[in-house]
Amino acid sequence: MDNSIHKSQEVNQSVLELIVDKCLIPLNVLDQKIGVNLYGLTEYSCKGMTFRANPCYKNEMPWYDWVLIAWDVPESRHKLLFNQDTYPDYVEVPDMTSNNGKSFSIAMLIPAKLICIIQEDSGEVFAIVHSCLQYCKKLLF
Repeated sequence: MDNSIHKSQEVNQSVLELIVDKCLIPLNVLDQKIGVNLYGLTEYSCKGMTFRANPCYKNEMPWYDWVLIAWDVPESRHKLLFNQDTYPDYVEVPDMTSNNGKSFSIAMLIPAKLICIIQEDSGEVFAIVHSCLQYCKKLLF
């Protein structure tokens, strides 16, 4: 029997703590006792693109895609984080808080390593990334 098929991979402790902080802690005590169903995905396809975060791709080596994340950083923080030579690219992204869906905000494109892909029972998909930017407030997909 080929044992490589049954390789177990440990999930990084800090990733587990982040998942608990973001998915379990915000719930009320009763819902915490009931728990939540989360599914770890090694691959996710959306709009014709495939993203991978796999600790043992094809039972061989890890595969963690690099992505560009549109981070919403307040303009007051731009000068604190970057100098003129290292300014990142900016894009307009739909403002998800807007009622009419026609508002846009400016976000910075920052490279990040895709660490983990999580799907809830509702079908909503989240990603945990290791960003090249230290300050982050809100992730926009």
